[in-house]
Amino acid sequence: MIRPGLKLFYSLIFSFLLLQTLSAQTRTQALALGKKRNAIIQLGEIQRYTVQLQKGQFAVLLLQQQGIDVRAQTFTPDGKLLHDFDTPDKKVGPEIIVIDGWEGGTYQLEVRPVGKKRRIKQGNYTIKLEGINSDLNAQLEQALYLISKERHIPGFAVSVVDGNGVLFKKGFGYANLAQGTPYTTETIQNIGSISKTLIGLSLMKLVEQGKLSLETPINEVLPFEVINPHYPEIPITIKHLANQTSTIKETKDYERSYLLTEQVQLDRHGFHRSEYKNFKAASEHDKMPMDSFLFNIVAKEGEWYRKRNFLKIPPGTAFHYTNVGSTLAAYIVELVSGQGFDAFTQQHILSPLGLKASGWSFDQVDLAQHATLYGIYKKPFPKYTLITYPDGGLITSTSDLSRYLVELIKGYNGKSKLLSAASFQEMMVKQQFKEEGSGYGIFWEETTDKRLGHNGGDPGIVSMMYYNPKTKIGTTFLANVLPASPETRLQFIRIIRMLRHYERHFN
Repeated sequence: MIRPGLKLFYSLIFSFLLLQTLSAQTRTQALALGKKRNAIIQLGEIQRYTVQLQKGQFAVLLLQQQGIDVRAQTFTPDGKLLHDFDTPDKKVGPEIIVIDGWEGGTYQLEVRPVGKKRRIKQGNYTIKLEGINSDLNAQLEQALYLISKERHIPGFAVSVVDGNGVLFKKGFGYANLAQGTPYTTETIQNIGSISKTLIGLSLMKLVEQGKLSLETPINEVLPFEVINPHYPEIPITIKHLANQTSTIKETKDYERSYLLTEQVQLDRHGFHRSEYKNFKAASEHDKMPMDSFLFNIVAKEGEWYRKRNFLKIPPGTAFHYTNVGSTLAAYIVELVSGQGFDAFTQQHILSPLGLKASGWSFDQVDLAQHATLYGIYKKPFPKYTLITYPDGGLITSTSDLSRYLVELIKGYNGKSKLLSAASFQEMMVKQQFKEEGSGYGIFWEETTDKRLGHNGGDPGIVSMMYYNPKTKIGTTFLANVLPASPETRLQFIRIIRMLRHYERHFN
């Protein structure tokens, strides 16, 4: 039995130790460059750190969450909230934190658990001040490098541009995992639906040449008739194709456009079941001319034609994205110009801009620079092509895509050699609403946050190309995997968020 005096003594000692523990957890700790700190954190607790920066310096930190999801907030030397860092995943893992030294002084970082789940009462994390940079490019490169170390995306490259040129570009990870080939800004791959912006440019070029009008009904140009069987009295126009209001639906028959370009023995092992199914089908699809493919889907006499290939709404009344309708617009470019779409875009877009690494087929590019494309389980995909290549088949590099975006920004500001200012304005200004706050012009998207451009996704690739008229800065992103898994999607989100974060600094 403990005597009353000793009991009081032990109680005081326990209270003192508890107070010291809580004090250690809640006191503000200074972070030293390169030194990792380990911490245990309770639900409802806040832990604070400081980073000393001179004016114009940038700090990048790596926070590794284990057992509990935490949120990090940064504050200026005078206590104003700077930024809130918490990838919307509600999961543990890495979080890249950056602090922008707008002024010299002591910046504060607060870490607190997210959520109210009682069963998860505590967790631990590590935090490390990875670098302090005075150069913006070095800071962005280091932050993206830390994100690239997650390795869910095999390889990617990004760029930041304005109307005068490229401000930043860098590749990360691998173009080929097995060979250890780095993914660089000269690595090439297909870019998916960003390709459609070249259809828009081509249409506007023909408008400037007086060879067509966007209001022209497509049946005045096509050698076969295309009508919405539910509204046969309303003609589908070229503009309907261009702003995705043609009412042509995307059916399963569109998948016949995918063809394998090499004879390979497909093995189920390593493929996700949907990937194996798609590539197995692509190995069996028939090669045919683009016009025959379109005829089979949208012409009444076509082999795959069904009334359900069209929406039950009047043409021109609602946005509905369609690759078939997009390719039909590219086919109209061919008919009006008298050239193949690949030849027309080479003459009027790719060659004038000096995009020498770009092309519409493998025989037009340097295959030694081509990235290996990967699936969900990082198994290499066989090479494939598209019958409907204008809707997503352009092969290019980050360097070329950057030069292309620079010219588009110039065009938006009336300084392009490709088209007049009026044509660029008509192409880029939204004409049809997609959803609240976003819209679509002539194969040109306006996002909910008012960025202009396009994105793309296809087996083994993801791409983004956007311009912010407010900051006058554009960004590109290419990767050799489609973000289909949760882990890959989160890494993709972190990369894009980091680009967005630093976008305004380049202004």
